[in-house]
Amino acid sequence: PRRRRIPRALMESLLIVFSILLAFALNGWWETRQRTRAAEHALASFEQEISRNRESLLRVAPYHRNLLEQFARISAEGSVRTFDDLRRLEGFEGFRPAFLTSAAWHSAMATGVLEHLEFDMVATLSQVYTLQERFSRHSETSFLAAPGALADENIGSTVLAATIYLTDVRYGAEELIENYERALRRLAER
Repeated sequence: PRRRRIPRALMESLLIVFSILLAFALNGWWETRQRTRAAEHALASFEQEISRNRESLLRVAPYHRNLLEQFARISAEGSVRTFDDLRRLEGFEGFRPAFLTSAAWHSAMATGVLEHLEFDMVATLSQVYTLQERFSRHSETSFLAAPGALADENIGSTVLAATIYLTDVRYGAEELIENYERALRRLAER
């Protein structure tokens, strides 16, 4: 009787250890699966957001090019003496900076999903969102908020500032679009 209990106890102990190891393995598999799903969801969100931001820049680019040409021309001519003279600008509806979002990037950072992506992918996305942040800061029309910027006696300086602003926006947008396209190609490779 006592001899029978030892093998039985040993067998039960092995089954318990096996059950615990199996539970750990299943838990590890489930966590890996969840992280993989979260990473795939984040990559899809990046792709959608970057595509939307690219389209937003492409939509306003012709307007900004046209506006830049007109501001450069009137700045060179010195033909604007008052703000009323700006009404001659064809189709002028303000500076209309592109509206760019970064919700996917901020969400991925806040949830820790970036830890589960390849380094090269994170580096590519980080570069894109860093350039986008810089572009958004440079796209602010703060030159219009300067004291006296909207006074007729300062129209020449304001037109020159607008020309410089539009030049920066144009070239910044081109650089950002190139980086968006590079990131989208990288995202498509996954």
